[in-house]
Amino acid sequence: MKIALLHAFLNQKGGAENLVLWYSRHLIEKGHDVTIFTARFDYNLWLSEVKDLRIIEIPWLGDAYFLAPLARNKLVSKLSNFDIINFHNLNLSFSIALANKLSNKDTTKMVWYCHEPHRPLYHTITDAGLEHLYSARMRTGSGLYDIYYLLEKLQKDISNKIHRIYDQNIVNKTDLILANSNYTSGLVKRIYNKDAKTCYPGIDITKFSDKGKVKESLNCENLILTIGFLRLVKNFDVAIKAMQYVVKTHRKTKLVIVGSGPERYRLLKLVKKLHLERNVLIQQLADKELVEYYGSSDVVLYIPFNEPFGLVPLEAMASKKPVVASNLSGPTETVQNNRTGFLVDPKDPKAAAIAICRLLEDKELSRKMGEAGRKHVEDNFTLKRSASRFEDYLVRE
Repeated sequence: MKIALLHAFLNQKGGAENLVLWYSRHLIEKGHDVTIFTARFDYNLWLSEVKDLRIIEIPWLGDAYFLAPLARNKLVSKLSNFDIINFHNLNLSFSIALANKLSNKDTTKMVWYCHEPHRPLYHTITDAGLEHLYSARMRTGSGLYDIYYLLEKLQKDISNKIHRIYDQNIVNKTDLILANSNYTSGLVKRIYNKDAKTCYPGIDITKFSDKGKVKESLNCENLILTIGFLRLVKNFDVAIKAMQYVVKTHRKTKLVIVGSGPERYRLLKLVKKLHLERNVLIQQLADKELVEYYGSSDVVLYIPFNEPFGLVPLEAMASKKPVVASNLSGPTETVQNNRTGFLVDPKDPKAAAIAICRLLEDKELSRKMGEAGRKHVEDNFTLKRSASRFEDYLVRE
């Protein structure tokens, strides 16, 4: 079948972006004719991962809704002969263009893979209970950051009503909604009153092992690893604060935060304020380096707020590492409490620290959890299993 996969921006790497490329390759291997459409794509970022994939960039496709007419005609003409259109994490301009396209052609099947509902539009639901984050951010940021967040809030208040109209319209036109977790399926039901089928992502477990030599270069005895885009909901503040407790009994322990984003400057200030410069590092790593860090780590920490799914726990478990994860939302569907790791309150740095210290002090428990985690991923979250399930929904549902 002729299948189009759409994602707003492929100039950064994340779970959703990886899945688009992984699923595309699987569909091609199964004999489908696949094209990826995006507004921005960075070939240098993906390198060999995009070999033999057909990727078409359409400017303005992922930008503000008032620029959508600039992309609509080009997109509609490009999509005119596809059997299936599958879109991922689209914002408004995609929605307008697709609504225009689908309203004139009923034979095309439209499938939305929801990694999460568009957070800026539905933040009162997706970010429920997180008001403390933003108020704290306003108190601790620099003046420029404070202005940025005030302007961002004003922009949301003005535009969200208009955006939601278009967003609801496109979702009503979909033939099938897939979601990356039961948690996300629940959000889809609450926001759109639509049923979504859960299609869990998976990973290529052959890339991961429990071997690594990073601790030697970092000059530490214990390595705690946490990964994600540096923004408020990823909750790196609590990860850093947890280290205050960990280093009291494990002085030669380092927390490495892997990621980039707008919160980097503020997080570095927090590290300095807590006098943890020797124990907390913030780095960006290439994929091969990240695998080495996974293999070298003793514990992987993953405590974001309201995370829809999260590939990090899967990659940690594939590396036979125990996971200390949030007891809210997506991670509860992958990390088995007291078996492959510990689930903790993401607001409580002391709870995270207690779980980390227990794993550092009980090597046999860590080993057993690591082995159980690897088996759990092998049985339930391989890329092959996930991609086959995705294809079944896309083509046969």
